[in-house]
Parts: sequence; C-alpha cells; structure tokens
Amino acid sequence: MFGFGLLAWLERRPWHWRLTPLLASAIWFFAALKIAALAGHLDSYKFLKFYAWLGPDLLSIVGNFFGHPWLVLQKLLRIEMVLFIVGLGLPFFYLPLRAFRWLIPVVPLFFQFGLSGTAGETALKIHYTSLWLPFLFAASAVGLASLLAGRSRLGFLRLIGSEPGLTAGILGTVTIASFVMIGPVRSVVSHSLPSPVEAERSQLKKDVLVLSEDRTPLATGYSLISQSAQQPSLSSLHYLYIGTEQYSEAPYQVPEPIRMVLVDQSDFIIYHVVYPEDQPKFQTGDDRYRQLLSERNLNLQFGLDDYLLYAQAPVADSLTPVIRSAQIPSGQLGAETLLGNGLKNLGWLGEGLNGSLALKKTTVRGHDYIYLPITFYWQQTQLTDRHSEISLRLIGADGRSYEKLYPLAPLEPQSEWLNSEIVATQHRFLIPRTFRNAPFQAELEIVDSDGRLVADGFRSIAPQYRSRTVAGTLLLGLIEPNAGFAD
Repeated sequence: MFGFGLLAWLERRPWHWRLTPLLASAIWFFAALKIAALAGHLDSYKFLKFYAWLGPDLLSIVGNFFGHPWLVLQKLLRIEMVLFIVGLGLPFFYLPLRAFRWLIPVVPLFFQFGLSGTAGETALKIHYTSLWLPFLFAASAVGLASLLAGRSRLGFLRLIGSEPGLTAGILGTVTIASFVMIGPVRSVVSHSLPSPVEAERSQLKKDVLVLSEDRTPLATGYSLISQSAQQPSLSSLHYLYIGTEQYSEAPYQVPEPIRMVLVDQSDFIIYHVVYPEDQPKFQTGDDRYRQLLSERNLNLQFGLDDYLLYAQAPVADSLTPVIRSAQIPSGQLGAETLLGNGLKNLGWLGEGLNGSLALKKTTVRGHDYIYLPITFYWQQTQLTDRHSEISLRLIGADGRSYEKLYPLAPLEPQSEWLNSEIVATQHRFLIPRTFRNAPFQAELEIVDSDGRLVADGFRSIAPQYRSRTVAGTLLLGLIEPNAGFAD
C-alpha cells in the first residue's frame, strides 16, 4: 500500500491518491505490530530481530547502516539475494526492467529482504513474494505496452515472426518458471490428488490433531503448528529445541499454561538437517524436550508412527520410545550386527507369538490403522555425536515398495548413550493399507543423511537430501498378513 502511494507521488497524481495510501499503510503497520505483539504474548513484535546483526535497537541499526556501507553491500550482494532477484524476474520475462520507475516502490523491499537475510530459493516458493507481485505485474504491463508502441513494436513483432521456435521456447520457459517458482499449482495438485499412502498418512495426522483439540494449551513443532492454530494457547517446540527465541540469543521459555505436548518425531530429522551435530544447540535440544516433559508432569497418552501425545494425566499408553540400560529377553530375533559409527544391533522382538513380528490394528477417531510394533536392542561400542536415522522398507511380492525415514531415538539420541550400554527403542511403524492383504518383506536401513530445508509449497517445510550414507541393513524377514485386517 505504501508503494502505491509512493508511485502516485512519482506520477504526480492528485493529493488524495498520494496521501491516502501512505497514511493508511503507516496506520496499518503500527497497528499490526501491536496486534501481533499482543496475540503472541510478547512486549513487541520481532521486527527488529531480523536486523539484529546491525545493532540491538532502531538507532543502532540506522547508525550502522550508514556507518558501515561495505558490510551492508556485502549483505545485499550475497549470491542468495542475486538468485532471488533473478528468480523473481524470470516468470515476467524481465519486462519490468522496461518500466523501471514502476519498480521504485520495491526498492525498500530489496533492502528489507537483503538486510534481513530472508531472500533465497525458499523465499521464492512461499508467501514472501506476494509483497513484490503487484509492482512486478504493473511494471510488466507497462513494459509490454512499451514494446508494442512505436518503433519498438515493429522490432518486437519482427523478432517474433522471424524466430517462432525461439519465441515459443522462451514463453514456455517463462510459463513453467512461473508455475514452479511462484505458483502454488504443483503443490495444490499433489495435495489434492494424493496417493493412497499419502492419503492415509494425512488422515492419521488429522486424527492426531483432533486428539489434541480439547482447548488445552498445546506445544508442538514444525509439521503440526500451523494446523494447530485454533488452540487458545500454542507454543513452538522448535524454538524449545534450539533454546533461544527467533533471531535472538535470549533463552526461549515455554509458557506456563502449556499442559499438552504433541511431538512429531520427523521434526528431529529437520533438526538434524538444520543444526550440525557439533553445535551445542543440537546436542542439548533433546535435553530441553525431556526437561519440559518432566517439569510439567506430562505422560504419554498416545503413540503411533511419528506421533507422540503427552498430557498432564496418568500414563495411558504402554509405548516406551527409549529404554535405557535395557535387559535383552530370551528369544530375540536377528543376529548381532555391527553397524556404522560404532552402533551395534543386538536383535529385535515383535508382539506376535514367541516375539515374532506381527501386524496390529488400532482405531483413532473411527479410522482403522495397521502398524508393526517392534522393539530393537542397540549398543553403542564407542561414544559418538552422530544421530542416526532408520529407514523402514517394505517390498511386496508383486514388486511394490514403500519406504519411510524415522529418527532412531530422537528424545534420547545416541550422543546420550553410555559406552557399551544396552538401549531398547520401541516403534509402531504405520503399514500402508496396500500391504495389509498379502505377505511382504521388511528391512531396516541405518542411514546418515545430509541436506537442507526447502518449502513444500503447502504451509510447511521439508528436508531435501544431498547425500545419504547407509551404515547397515537389518533384514526383518517376511511379514504375514492378518486375516482379520483384510479390506
């Protein structure tokens, strides 16, 4: 809105066109800061924290901006910022450059994105680009009009007529870039037409969220926090993990009213990607999780696949994700196997006859889910700061396969284990419906992954892996279907 007022000033439009947007935008800006601060139970909005590298307060930020121009230029000319500008212009075929005056209102945005460090590939795929789009569209229209006027029109039409293949290729590239970079079509289609496996996992997430919707103050993490926004009091577990407030070194405190915690264990894979294992924040994040559960007297109410729901109530679920100093019962399956990073597997047990692996069924909010309960026994033969992940792989007789990545022991990871200590981890792996009617082979890979976070185009983020090292494979064997579970 401020930009339109500035543009009206440059165009020398009537005074009401100049002043109305400028005044309205100023009123909205300060009102929004106040509303956000009140809604977030904070003294102020985090606006200045984006620029904290320039100084702790507004006067310091302004003074250092003008006093250290070389540092400012370094920040503005980072490769991420350059690629962000290139990516923004591509869907518009860089037509806005022919109407540069219409881009003057986005100059403040250039400084905002550059100095706050928010520009980059991920920013192109989320709502951040919405601030730029009105002026890019307007400048594109003016730029196209200039191409179709006077001598420029003749040259433009001559180029199109003489190189139809090149023109079609350019237009196709621009169209595809628009869909991929700033358009939601790909993500909307993928979520609107999910595979049967994705649909079942999505339904489980919805059912788990309903379990937490009893108006109890809730804390949850990356994947569930946006869908939990209707809670009267909602706190972030990912700031609990890093231990500090966003863009700040101030300690993060979970508000006192929190009496329920909903953990999505896949969040710990994201932590693994974001925070190197040698950083203190990574090594102590799980400690803060356990401290919160202990101090608030939160006990497990429900556990299935990635999801663990804790509340201030007596224990209601027999699942114990991690058992320290465990005793290995007789009859365990599998042979002792030495894996990477000094990790040794000592066997496993299911919940079938004589500890065999057997499928189980549970009902959540009227929906049936099939899962494979299994307890693994591990021993760390040498101290490590690594946090391994496990990949469950199912292979059907018809060649169909399914794979899902889990953290091995997110709440008490390997860096916490004592040398030669026996540790048991209990899991309830969700088994897709497509595998419930016929036997299938199951195996478990121990993996170490490296990657980065990207936007998934649907209000969340997801890890994108650059490399993946398999430290070893456990062959769990043939899993028989249960006749009572057949569709």
